[in-house]
Amino acid sequence: TCSLALTALVTSILIDARYPGTFSFMDTRAAGFGVNPNCGAALTVMLLIGVLDWKNPRISISVCVWTMISLVGVFMTMSRSGMLLLGIVGMLYVRQCVKRNGLGTLIILGGIAVSCAGYLVVAGDFARQVLPLFEAKTSRANFFSGQFDALDATEDSRVEFALAHIEMGMERPVLGWGTGLTYLGEDGSHNMFIARWVENGIPGLLAYCLLILAIFRIGWVNRSWECMAVSLFLAGLSFFSHNLLEDKSLLIMLAISSGRAVLNSPEAA
Repeated sequence: TCSLALTALVTSILIDARYPGTFSFMDTRAAGFGVNPNCGAALTVMLLIGVLDWKNPRISISVCVWTMISLVGVFMTMSRSGMLLLGIVGMLYVRQCVKRNGLGTLIILGGIAVSCAGYLVVAGDFARQVLPLFEAKTSRANFFSGQFDALDATEDSRVEFALAHIEMGMERPVLGWGTGLTYLGEDGSHNMFIARWVENGIPGLLAYCLLILAIFRIGWVNRSWECMAVSLFLAGLSFFSHNLLEDKSLLIMLAISSGRAVLNSPEAA
């Protein structure tokens, strides 16, 4: 189940944080079984979507525990995109809880938020003292230690790669350069929308956007917020990765959430 998989993944991330390089290909960031830190963070958020009860959303002890476990896992990967995606999923679930259970849920969430903030301050300070990852003098480590200079995108090489691919796309905007071109350079565009446009032109970009919209529509028609959350997760992650369609775990998640949406549809019942 997703809960067991999430437990195993976060445990591997914590091992990676304590003993850098055990699973991750980077000594300065934990990844766990994801190998790539950003992949580890994305998998954590994706599994959390599967753990949450989207059909009967409510704030319970189990929901708080799984959310905190996921938050710790994503934090240890030092993935900014992972934190953003976790926030999106969290807001979607909170919206459903408030819609179903009323505004009283916000009062409960307020108390939980204050408690979590205090916990993170204490736990974060402890982590910085005992984990080797936070000893690295990097902008990312500084950011997750409370110093926000890592938000400076001018130091991020991925921005340069993305801009370079946009320039390539402008040269052949209609039909693109052909599938696989983004893998021939030093690095990819780190953006699925740019990658599809550069490789397959406007038709490829439209096809990918239609895929996301189709998954969202399946959730909307069948009143499945889990499926809609997965589609929004895919859309958000597409801004940070250029090879999502090669990720078997993501494709399986898309298939399962879409299938569950149809099978559990109120009309099917």
